[in-house]
Amino acid sequence: MGNEYTRQSSSAIVDGSTIQAADLNNEFNKLQDAFSDSAGHTHDGTTAEGGRVTKLGPAGEFTSDATALSPSSTKAKDLGSLTATYRVVYTNGVTSSNGDNLVLTPTGTANVVVDEVTFNGSNLTATNNLSINSLTFPTTDGSSGQVLKTNGSGTLEFASLSNSAGTLSGVVDDTSPQLAGNLDVQTHSIVSTSNRNISISPNGTGKVRIGNGAIAYPNTDGSNGQVLTTNGAGVLSFSTIAANGFPTGGSGWAATTDSSNNLIISYGSSTLFKLTTTGALTVEGDITAFGTVA
Repeated sequence: MGNEYTRQSSSAIVDGSTIQAADLNNEFNKLQDAFSDSAGHTHDGTTAEGGRVTKLGPAGEFTSDATALSPSSTKAKDLGSLTATYRVVYTNGVTSSNGDNLVLTPTGTANVVVDEVTFNGSNLTATNNLSINSLTFPTTDGSSGQVLKTNGSGTLEFASLSNSAGTLSGVVDDTSPQLAGNLDVQTHSIVSTSNRNISISPNGTGKVRIGNGAIAYPNTDGSNGQVLTTNGAGVLSFSTIAANGFPTGGSGWAATTDSSNNLIISYGSSTLFKLTTTGALTVEGDITAFGTVA
């Protein structure tokens, strides 16, 4: 507490009384003590100390109450200045309002340092542990190619990618890769090394489709001597060539040669087509020509 002011001679300084110099001196001395620059009254709201100060500044630009010291208008006043700064500010939190960003802007080439954590433009460094949202980050860089890995308890550390750690250093580490989209090789190729085969193996009854899926190839091999035949709807399958020169199920068609090695094509018991070794062609029915044979 400071030097409070209370009346000293109130009973002597009254109408009709002779006021002595001592009476006035007592009052003025007490006033002088109350406004002393070193021990004057404190405005703490107690008796004789003066009421609490609720407005500060030349024009009352700052107001105070039981919970806050506030400027007279939002975003109108600074705390300190470029030429008169605070050394240390002790607080248990810094919070923005109205959805505004919390901005810390040093001057010149200075950095923002928070508890040995240094913010320098887009860089963030720390002397000791750096924790953000309950995650503790390492304070030194890792080796080239390493990544940040969590221990599941909020601590991150640099680690090398490896399949044993559940991560990948390349596609070779994934023993069952699955594409989430089309594979675009651009100007590259799908190649093998060491004379290895390139296998495309659909599952179950699936087919290998080439050319926008227009043709479906079988996914298993046929028997020795079989050939690929189409059903006319884009599905190929292995079929056996009969002795008559046509796939099985040829519905009576036969291709043979005679004793002069001429090609004979027949249907059932009727010979419909004969092509001699000299190029002469004889047919049983009409011929409709669409062009010349090159």
